[in-house]
Amino acid sequence: MNKSTTRLWIFSNTELIDTMEGNSDVQIRKNSDGYYMTSPKTGNHFIKSNEMDKRVKAHWEGFKINQKN
Repeated sequence: MNKSTTRLWIFSNTELIDTMEGNSDVQIRKNSDGYYMTSPKTGNHFIKSNEMDKRVKAHWEGFKINQKN
């Protein structure tokens, strides 16, 4: 039997903001520190920001595109 590993961390102290259409495992979540983007394929990415500004939105769009590559 093959063991699989994942780089996905679960952040229990976060609020779910959005998921990728067609793949609810790809998520952007927020807590008081900033935004966490999670994916079983590419792992986690963190953006330190207090609000969903242009920078966070651009990272989220890029993160979703990377799921298809």
